[in-house]
Amino acid sequence: MYYLEFVFTFLLIPVIVLFFFKKKRTQTATLGLIIHLIIAVLYTVPWDNYLIKNGIWYYDDKLITDTIFLIPIGEYLFILLQTTLICLTISPATFSYNKNTCFKYSSKGLYIGLIFLLFGIVLMFFTNSFYLSLILLWASVPFTVQLSIGLNVLKDNISVISKYCFLFTIYFSIIDSYALGKIWFIAERTSLGINIGNIPIEEIIFFCCTSLFVLNGMCLWFKLKLK
Repeated sequence: MYYLEFVFTFLLIPVIVLFFFKKKRTQTATLGLIIHLIIAVLYTVPWDNYLIKNGIWYYDDKLITDTIFLIPIGEYLFILLQTTLICLTISPATFSYNKNTCFKYSSKGLYIGLIFLLFGIVLMFFTNSFYLSLILLWASVPFTVQLSIGLNVLKDNISVISKYCFLFTIYFSIIDSYALGKIWFIAERTSLGINIGNIPIEEIIFFCCTSLFVLNGMCLWFKLKLK
């Protein structure tokens, strides 16, 4: 299976199904999706390019069509469609908002984000934890921003966010297991070597983080636009 075939099968088809069969989306939800797509591409592409350049993950040249920088076209579509799939699944009604809860600075949220940063820095000094280190460093920025300004809003929705994060992490990990070792590969020298099935623990953590980014972001976005 080619990279594009994989993306079309496991991401595009579910997105099309959701797009046509779910209730009409509001302008707020659509704008939130567009904003998250822009952020996802701008924030992920430089990091992804670094991973490929340093051989932390790589792909079978025969199974890709073309690249932009070092990243396969299919990877760009994966980023966009993963974000779209999550955003189409949820709506303002997914979350619960307390009228008395508002955005405010949270030192606890800042500290949680800094913990990700600290662990990322420490793990960077060990070769076999380098991939995990880069994931945590990359994740620390959006987590710090989201939790610093919206921790009290997110706490009210921790149950529903956790549920959707778990489901999306499972789904993305399952489809990842299909492609690993065939379409793309994770370098053993920079990986902990801890697998669930054939899925490196780093991949599961990555999908958990990306799912949380979008779920947290949309939860905060809907609260911001709530009238």
